[in-house]
Amino acid sequence: MLYTLVSADPIPITLDVVKKYMKLTTDKDDQVITDIIEVAVVWGEKYTGKSFRPHTWNLLLDEFADRMELRKSLVDAITSVKYLVDASLSTVSSAVYYLKQGHQFSEVLLAYDQTWPTDADIIEHAVEIIFTTEAYRNPEVIDVGLRKHITHLYENRGDNDIGSAAKLSGATFIYDQFTTPRI
Repeated sequence: MLYTLVSADPIPITLDVVKKYMKLTTDKDDQVITDIIEVAVVWGEKYTGKSFRPHTWNLLLDEFADRMELRKSLVDAITSVKYLVDASLSTVSSAVYYLKQGHQFSEVLLAYDQTWPTDADIIEHAVEIIFTTEAYRNPEVIDVGLRKHITHLYENRGDNDIGSAAKLSGATFIYDQFTTPRI
């Protein structure tokens, strides 16, 4: 099982919002702050297991299964299910499967009276599922955590790593309220 990020929407918090929160009026450190914002967003998404912004993912599997788990938060839709046949990608009809959305993760399941193709190549990563995730549904909470984390990283540049900065700033306390448990 291999997840690859295909694309992500823009960062959910802007440079202007962060600068206003930190009461900065100069443009001197804009690039530094922009870089810190990106790092804090990616770290927060990994820490919580939630998407702070919509993403498109590519999941590669070795074979079809009755239940194929999509271990990313808030799966919005399946874009396509493809598989290799004689080293060429073939698309599975969307009538063959459906998305079952769960509280912790979602699954791709067979529709009633359907079967997965049996002519797939027997090699690693023969099945490709492309799907999208939506942003976490409570952006105000994320915004508070990000502002605290980004501010601490900016004010203490070079003094601590991103994980300890999240803890010291109080961002992990905020994120822990909606973190997806690791199984």
